[in-house]
Amino acid sequence: MDIVKETEQALRQLEQGKVDQGLAALKKLLEREEMSDELRFELATALYSHGFLEDAISILRDLHHRYPAESELIVTLAEYYAEDGQEDEALALLREVPLDDDNYLRAVLLSAEISLRQGLPEVAADKIRQALKHYPEEKVLYQALGEIYYDQKEYALALLNFKKGTHTPLAKLADCYAHIGQLEEALTHYEQALKQQKTPDVLFGAGFVALRLEEWERAVQYLQDLLDMDPYYASAYIYLAQAYLKLINLDQALATVEKGLRYDETNPQLFYLHGEILFKLKEYEEAEQALRHVLTLEPGHLQALEALIHLGKETGNDQQRLEDIRQLLELSPERPDLWYEQGRLYEEFEEWEKARESYERGLSLAPDDVNLLNQLAYLLRDEGELTEAVRLWKKSLELQPDQWEIMDLLERYDQKED
Repeated sequence: MDIVKETEQALRQLEQGKVDQGLAALKKLLEREEMSDELRFELATALYSHGFLEDAISILRDLHHRYPAESELIVTLAEYYAEDGQEDEALALLREVPLDDDNYLRAVLLSAEISLRQGLPEVAADKIRQALKHYPEEKVLYQALGEIYYDQKEYALALLNFKKGTHTPLAKLADCYAHIGQLEEALTHYEQALKQQKTPDVLFGAGFVALRLEEWERAVQYLQDLLDMDPYYASAYIYLAQAYLKLINLDQALATVEKGLRYDETNPQLFYLHGEILFKLKEYEEAEQALRHVLTLEPGHLQALEALIHLGKETGNDQQRLEDIRQLLELSPERPDLWYEQGRLYEEFEEWEKARESYERGLSLAPDDVNLLNQLAYLLRDEGELTEAVRLWKKSLELQPDQWEIMDLLERYDQKED
């Protein structure tokens, strides 16, 4: 029988699951003198395609010893080495391919791919940039460089190279446009991508960009389509609910968030939005429960604390509001407005010294804050420190001259002095 046919027969045995028989037959065939090197190469690629990587490498390694300058052999063996985890051996081989060889670009791209696997994106990008100096018209190099920048979230550079490259998926172009702020262009590309294939990620991108463009109804359409396709896409519930809120559809926003919580019970942002919507619906007790639960999931959630402070003001629960302000100040001590609010509450509870400390701390952060100046002045006046109070009021008037109440106060105190 012809050796080519015998080789094909042995490969068929592998396909049929007769692995031991097939490999034994191929081993004998490789020992025969009539087995040409071209057929050996074809056999190696066939073994690779059937999953016999080590056997393929063994054949190619022998061929490489005989033909050390054969670039196609070098690159193919390097590919197999890389897949086998022998990355250093692969890179060493690829360096043997000369600049003017037909397989040079293939070698560069594989070398860059290996660097990416090793977690060295800048090394990979540099290899392609060096190749572009010699092959500035090669679109495949620009495309590869764009992919590297895209994976590194350097979207402006990715887009620049994609435009010079071969064929970039529309969804990736849309992502780039979205991240650099060209939202109209991004939405156009997302919509074109959706005509080719609807996927959850593309629907999410389209919905998110539509939301940023304040096209609320389009955002609802895309995000609802996404959730119909994949109800476990938790972040989509958040943005869909936000779109409904912009459309003043509180009931639908609430239903959206509650459905999302059935699929993801540990998402603090969903619970936060749940609390915010309940607050708008004046369901204060349920709103507080939702917002408190956010803090059990994420103790430093600033938005939840801020919402609880507003809730406490609405319900008149000053003691709880004071505790929430204290907690928020531990996380954001640089906010003079919080020191002011804390001071006012301490005054409500007649804790004058703590109120004074709060106002003074706020003024250390914002010396020209009129509210802090005035409130501290009132407190000092009541404590008998009129001279300092007057000084603070005068400073406040210099900053904001149209405070008629303060002007009247100062005039009265001036008259008393006279």
